[in-house]
Amino acid sequence: YGVPVLYSDIRSLDDVATELRRYGQLTGHEPQANAEADRYLQQLQQLRQRYQQQTPVTVFYELWSRPLTTVAANAWPQQQLDVCGARNPFADSLDDYPQVSLEQVVATNPQIIIQPARHGQQGSDSIDWQRWPQLQAVRQQAILHPDSDKVHRMTPRTLPELQRLCEQIDQVRQEVR
Repeated sequence: YGVPVLYSDIRSLDDVATELRRYGQLTGHEPQANAEADRYLQQLQQLRQRYQQQTPVTVFYELWSRPLTTVAANAWPQQQLDVCGARNPFADSLDDYPQVSLEQVVATNPQIIIQPARHGQQGSDSIDWQRWPQLQAVRQQAILHPDSDKVHRMTPRTLPELQRLCEQIDQVRQEVR
């Protein structure tokens, strides 16, 4: 049909800027794309600088509830946790999206549980962590619900939600000191 197809393979937070520049070249909007890419990288670097040296807090990221799946290794959300200075006990898993058991999560006793949800509202399929009041995250009421439409898509829209998530994580960090 003669329609050009572009394959985009964003694997890291920094790759978003690379793709913005590429789209600018392809559409004839290089100056605007370069400016947006520079702005994106500057904001990302500011987030990294602000949170990288903070005391790590233990976070469990509930990607799916059935089967219980989290993030690790090079997964997009794991990169976001790294920016925020959060420690994921499953980060060293071989798979980017490992399945874990409830027992494994309870054994890690996370200080924060993250349950991304559409528009930041907890989904009906999410695990009701209140059933485990012994968890530090439950005792501290530190269950966060970032907007999955923003944190799970690799676009510049991720940064404002990432900043919000980092701020929420930092607030819990300050409370548990």
